[in-house]
Amino acid sequence: NFATGERERERLLHLISKEGRGEYHEWVTEHRRSFVEVVQAFPSVRMPFERLIEALPRLQVRYYTISSSSLAHPERLHLTVSIVKEAKPRGPSDPDRHFLGVCSNYLARMEPPPTGDDGKRKDGAESASRSAKSRPAWPAVRLFIRPSTFELPADPSTPIIMVGPGTGIAPMRAFLHERHKQREDGKEVGPTVLFFGCRRQAEDFIYEDELLKFARDGTLTEFYTAFSREQTAKVYVQDKLAEHGDRVWALLSAGAHFYVCGGIKMGNDVSATLAKIAATQGGMSEEDAKQFVHRLGEEGRYVAELWS
Repeated sequence: NFATGERERERLLHLISKEGRGEYHEWVTEHRRSFVEVVQAFPSVRMPFERLIEALPRLQVRYYTISSSSLAHPERLHLTVSIVKEAKPRGPSDPDRHFLGVCSNYLARMEPPPTGDDGKRKDGAESASRSAKSRPAWPAVRLFIRPSTFELPADPSTPIIMVGPGTGIAPMRAFLHERHKQREDGKEVGPTVLFFGCRRQAEDFIYEDELLKFARDGTLTEFYTAFSREQTAKVYVQDKLAEHGDRVWALLSAGAHFYVCGGIKMGNDVSATLAKIAATQGGMSEEDAKQFVHRLGEEGRYVAELWS
């Protein structure tokens, strides 16, 4: 115990005791107090630096799905990041407190120098008389790239069906950029279908302008949206998938690849909906329909990237 104050020492010992387990759960776990907040609540704590380092958890790696195409943007890497900022529960004497996602807020605070559509710095001409050292530097992060199962079919003419609500749109956006560039290069590109969902169109329809542009120019051949909070009955991407089950089945029968990215529950619901489509449209039994979806995965035609 590193508390130098007698009262604080007794309080800390009580919190970690069997008798204080309930108070600990309420004050620390339920109110989501961080290590720093606990230490701040006991100002008499004097912890040696080496013990502090031992007590702090290691910073965990954050995985993000790349949302750009190396074919369309060979020198850039795009990420789609939801900035985590959540209000924490308040106790009787607590001030307003928020949980801030470490990595998402770190990235959000970065300020790259202004660039144009061509990716070149806008301050180049105005700063010609200034030395390079006086211009704002590009922010830097440490990262690595790991292999991904999210890959487009080798043949661009193969149809694809994508389900990506919220930030699950990330790999689908990369696919759309890739297919747009393939079309520009004169390649034959097959049907490209997207099911996108969010709560409200006016609040969290990310990449709206970009997606609508892809729909207008033919890159996105079919575009279905589900805004779950804009009507009495909530509507999700799996509901839209079921609504267009005949079209989904026709594309799968033509060799389409199916991709889903987002939360685990949504992914499970999409898989179950796909099995129902196979049963109703393909005349399969419930068990055969499940096996059909399983085989799609084994063949690399059903790819899911899900998180909790």
